[in-house]
Amino acid sequence: MTHKTVKTYLIDCDLLKDEARFSRYLATVSEARRNKTNRLKMPADKRLSLGAGILLKAALKDFADLPETTNEHGKPYIAGCPWQCSISHSGHYAFLAVAESAVGCDVQEMLTKDTHKIAGRFFTESENALIDSAEMFYRLWCVKESYLKMCGTGMAKPLDSFEVQMRDGAPYIDDTCTVREFPLADGYRFAVCVSGSAVFEETEIIKEL
Repeated sequence: MTHKTVKTYLIDCDLLKDEARFSRYLATVSEARRNKTNRLKMPADKRLSLGAGILLKAALKDFADLPETTNEHGKPYIAGCPWQCSISHSGHYAFLAVAESAVGCDVQEMLTKDTHKIAGRFFTESENALIDSAEMFYRLWCVKESYLKMCGTGMAKPLDSFEVQMRDGAPYIDDTCTVREFPLADGYRFAVCVSGSAVFEETEIIKEL
């Protein structure tokens, strides 16, 4: 069985609060990313967008100048790049996964405590039975989002059209994909879903800007 390689990258976008640093790094990312960042109104959103661009540049060193684009469901990809990628951001973190096959990643800041109403609306009966805490809700939500991103459909595919199980404490969907969670920051959940069998490299955390 061939195992696909998956690489993950993380940045705390609060590193970009310094205006001079923000401007310096904005000039280093692709034109598409600069335009996208400049269109945003809120400073926090601008930092998240630029952080995602910094991760793309770090991950795709040989392909950094290729254009960013999206499919019909809004899934991002780098045109002309042989690897596939997925970007997510929440709170003040941006998270990126790149892989040799279809991949989706998600990060969720755990803010909402009353999660049962959301779970009852979007999750399956078996998934609802697993939820014994807000953290478990976010674990399931994060994995489900990463799976949808791997599929490339976004929310066009209903959240309750597939099911996340827990096997020996780890999330599992089916044998067609590999799911991995990452303990990268307190108060957040991180997950990656990749098509087929995969080997995950250690997350590269961007700390120095």
